[in-house]
Amino acid sequence: MLEIKPAKLDRGPDAQVPRMSGRTVVDGDRRVQVEGRRPVLLGRSGSAYVVVSRIDGRWTTQRVAPGRPARTLLRGAFPESLLLSDDGAHLVYNQFTTRRKTVVDVRSARTGKLVDGTVFTGYVDVLGMDGGRLVLGGDDIGTRTWNVPAGASRRISPLRGYDVDFAGDRLAVYTGDPYEGGCTRVLRLSRPGTVLWRSCDERVDSFSPQGRRMVTVGILADGLGPNTLWERATRGRLFARYEVAGWFGGVQWENDSDFVVEAAGRKQMALVRCSGGVCDRASALRPTPSY
Repeated sequence: MLEIKPAKLDRGPDAQVPRMSGRTVVDGDRRVQVEGRRPVLLGRSGSAYVVVSRIDGRWTTQRVAPGRPARTLLRGAFPESLLLSDDGAHLVYNQFTTRRKTVVDVRSARTGKLVDGTVFTGYVDVLGMDGGRLVLGGDDIGTRTWNVPAGASRRISPLRGYDVDFAGDRLAVYTGDPYEGGCTRVLRLSRPGTVLWRSCDERVDSFSPQGRRMVTVGILADGLGPNTLWERATRGRLFARYEVAGWFGGVQWENDSDFVVEAAGRKQMALVRCSGGVCDRASALRPTPSY
């Protein structure tokens, strides 16, 4: 087990992932100022970025790029209901209705124009999109794919999916409600009957870009963020376990072996880069907020 103390780590290179720093998108040497409050970066789209922030009291989704005016793509959508496709071409918006239905809209990430939409029974989460294919998970639908150009949807597993990695051919599912004894399984997306790893104590937080590794957290981890992470091969071999006094934020991968994560210690926090139990600091230190 490696205890992460951000202030005591050696300073390494800045994180090589796009991220928010206050109201600025930081991506290598690129900097883009973002309008509004509480901005959330959805990801890179071509040479631009898709960001959600509070503008005039409403969540507003914009496409921003250096030296160009921001373009509004959508208004009124919470960041948690939006997903940018892996190729950056599409913006997916899922809305739960009062009749136990989920409306899923696919929009252009360049213009915001509606490309297609459909309705699913029950509460459905969009796990990911690449090219024209979406993967969705829900208690009523299990795990389904939706081929947008073909207008076809099919179920690929009766188990509820909760994470997907297209390039790595990985799918994470629950065997049941984890609060009632459900466990997690990692499957091949192309052959969902093939189980690569299973656990009743951990769930997948993030797959590496080519699906060779994953970061897992406690299966019931909630709140600000977990204080323990496991770095594993997707067949389960443990590379390292990491702990922090406060919490860990979201995981991003620089490559297939190095991940970057926000680590909050008792007094200071920073982005930390880790691989195989070796870590360095990938950003400046800042005070850990008190909640």
